[in-house]
Amino acid sequence: MPALNYTPILAAIVTVLRALVVFRSWQQKQAAVREAVKGGSTVEDAEAEVRSVKDGVQALANRFMTLVQYDGIVSPMDRILHQKTYGMKIRFTTKAEGRVAWHDGDRITIDKISFTMGDICTVVHGLNEAVRQMLTQELMFLGQAGVDGAGRAAGTAAVLPALDLARVFDNAAEITEGWSFLEDVRNSFEVDGKRWMWKRMFHEEAMQKQFTKNRLDDAHEGHDIRWSERGVEEYMRKVRRFKEELLVLVHLTAGAPARSIELLNIQNCNGVEGKGQRGVFIDHGMVAFVTSYHKGYSASQRVKIIHRYVPREVGELVVYYLWLIGPFVCQLQAMERGQEEFGSFLWEPKPEETWEDDKDEGVAQDGGTEDGREGESEEVEEWSEDEEERQEKELIAQRSQQRASLNVDGFWDTDRARRALYQETESRIGVKISVSTWRQVYPAIQREFTRDKSVRETLDSIYEPQQQQRGSGAPGEGEEGGRVSAKQAGHGQRMEDMIYGLLLTESPFHTIAEKDAFRAVIVDWHQFLQFPSAWEGGGMMDPSTRRQIGMDRRQRNYDGGGR
Repeated sequence: MPALNYTPILAAIVTVLRALVVFRSWQQKQAAVREAVKGGSTVEDAEAEVRSVKDGVQALANRFMTLVQYDGIVSPMDRILHQKTYGMKIRFTTKAEGRVAWHDGDRITIDKISFTMGDICTVVHGLNEAVRQMLTQELMFLGQAGVDGAGRAAGTAAVLPALDLARVFDNAAEITEGWSFLEDVRNSFEVDGKRWMWKRMFHEEAMQKQFTKNRLDDAHEGHDIRWSERGVEEYMRKVRRFKEELLVLVHLTAGAPARSIELLNIQNCNGVEGKGQRGVFIDHGMVAFVTSYHKGYSASQRVKIIHRYVPREVGELVVYYLWLIGPFVCQLQAMERGQEEFGSFLWEPKPEETWEDDKDEGVAQDGGTEDGREGESEEVEEWSEDEEERQEKELIAQRSQQRASLNVDGFWDTDRARRALYQETESRIGVKISVSTWRQVYPAIQREFTRDKSVRETLDSIYEPQQQQRGSGAPGEGEEGGRVSAKQAGHGQRMEDMIYGLLLTESPFHTIAEKDAFRAVIVDWHQFLQFPSAWEGGGMMDPSTRRQIGMDRRQRNYDGGGR
């Protein structure tokens, strides 16, 4: 079995055995406490006298969980750890077999599927238009009399509130519990987002028909409301559909694709105890999704902080939802369903989920995935007409469980994210693009068409981190140690970014250099996708020019003895 396949299996075995050791030590302590109580001791005295769980774990680990060279005894674990280390060395020093091929300038082929760069733009822009229309017409009720080109409802009193992301402020250093950019006192939004939809419900007939069984008067906003359960549930279904399509749109436009475990752990406000788990930021007119990933932490001792920016056209949809729709959904949950707790996750992950480590991490030499199964194209289940009905039944079952989802769109996992992407691409271009396929083709596309050397360097730092070990590993920082200004101060670039001249609103979890490097990569990607906001006075690269660039680059590579 190739190392790409057996190292995840060995890692899983080690993780399970460690958990069993902790559990066994806890069992031993509980048994000792019971014996002491039978002998006449109080529970408190017994807890203090018997061996702690920590000491029990230490004793068991010394017996059969430690390497021989660290005073362990010969055991199966010693063999497993050595084999895992050997396999990881092979994984990170052996180049995987190629899977991607280019044809006719801008057609890419991977495994058994093929599509053009124009197809990618078709998916992205078609999805962006559909999500925007769903937001204004189905969720905001601005489409009954038509919506003009600016997104404003024609012939009705309600119009889409103006939003200028360039004038929206954020403080990345703020870690107060429940805080987000919507709470920043410097922001002056056109309407009160927490009350806008709620107030409209009292004097707009379309909204009253949707949500209530009795007529309402905005002058008596506090009177009893007879809710239409069917109407509220229908609206919640639209919200679920909107969030599914928004997830796919963010995944395709935010640059280097996130793993499911990253994307489904994004919170729109700080978590409990002010630990600053927020992952949605506004940075100079762009919405940024900031995620942390711990894969490889034991080797690098650094959590990977990744910034993913979406184009302004997509960022506006995210902000409009968080600003205007999110509060209204919570109000419906509280008033019609009696819900008291509300989630901060944009897409709430399943609790205690046994996350797949995204099969896109690599493909074995024999064509299988990391876990030894067949390729992704055969893993993805077919999307049937009954899929939506099946999801509705899942959501109903979730609500009956003790731990139901706090979000109306239910829990998310790797498989649901995969199905959402699969459905959108198949329905728009007839090609079944999965999460793992996209993680393979995205870097190939951007490396092929980018004209910026720094972009390629940052992509290498993301997808080939083992090549960055000689430096600090920070994107955009070379082996020389950074800019001349840092050298003059007698330290490296990362030291300067981490300590000196920090802004009051700068995040404590990442540096400006890292953020700027990621932003450059993603703006380049937005330009490739032909988003107008990514071009400030510059002309767009038309498809024929893009195709010619790809053909010229490949010809130079062949002439120079490259790939």
